[in-house]
Amino acid sequence: MSKLGLTAIAAYILSTSAHAAVVITAVEENGSVVVSTDYGMSLDLSGLSFIGNGTCAKGGLMPEDPIVLMGDGGDCDLYLGEVARPSDFGPGVGFVTWASNNSWGDIVGIYKSNSTGKDGVLIDGGYISGSLLRPTTSTYWRHTFSSLGMQPGSYTWAWSTDSITLHVVPIPAAVWLFGSALLGLGWLKKRKS
Repeated sequence: MSKLGLTAIAAYILSTSAHAAVVITAVEENGSVVVSTDYGMSLDLSGLSFIGNGTCAKGGLMPEDPIVLMGDGGDCDLYLGEVARPSDFGPGVGFVTWASNNSWGDIVGIYKSNSTGKDGVLIDGGYISGSLLRPTTSTYWRHTFSSLGMQPGSYTWAWSTDSITLHVVPIPAAVWLFGSALLGLGWLKKRKS
């Protein structure tokens, strides 16, 4: 992807995410969907109740529920509370979308408790509210937004003290058109030589 394309995506994200403590960005890149967070983000969990800890799976997505889980899996803490959330971030395709092919970084995610019906936050075990999270990336190889059942847009889960926002950002068609035009001009120049 060109520096111009990355700059455009970064500008879009920064302009729409100043209110969210954790911003998760999903982009289609090199035939895969890459979902990631950035450096320097934290969560204020004081508006939620600590329920306990357990073991989290590695990163996954279920757009229809809507559930987002980032990180490499392992020991995690569970917090529940009144979380305003989107109804979904696409039609999804069931549990097929759950496990990413490759995930690393701190565990952070949103889910719905089947026992209470409330939404909650999953976070690295022992996380101290307000401390910095390591960046996280999950990759879904050989997938597109469509094959994962994701719709482009911005989706926010918010509670009284903080929020998590997911941006599903398509690469603008104009970027691809511009890139192919440059390749065509380069080919023509070479052909004339």
